Amino acid sequence: MVIILGEAYKLSLSGTLLSLGDAFGTIEGYKITADLIAPVSGVIVQTNSPLLVPAGQGGMIHPIVEDPYNSGWFVVVQLNNPNDLKSLLTAQGYVNLLV
Repeated sequence: MVIILGEAYKLSLSGTLLSLGDAFGTIEGYKITADLIAPVSGVIVQTNSPLLVPAGQGGMIHPIVEDPYNSGWFVVVQLNNPNDLKSLLTAQGYVNLLV
């Protein structure tokens, strides 16, 4: 998805409550703006603040592409329903869908 954006430059998050399947923010690139869809329900307890500063203003949005599992995460969520995790794909499962 990030490649389709044409170099992401801005991440915006809205609210602190997540509902499975609802948009909880947007990611903007030079080609398109895309909604971020919540994969689980819960409460956002932490955000990755450096990603929320637009790239042109000294923000560090490149970790989303370069290091998504360590410094490119968006939010930490306290789950409302731990069973939501059963429907998530592993990284390899996602890659398998793309191939």
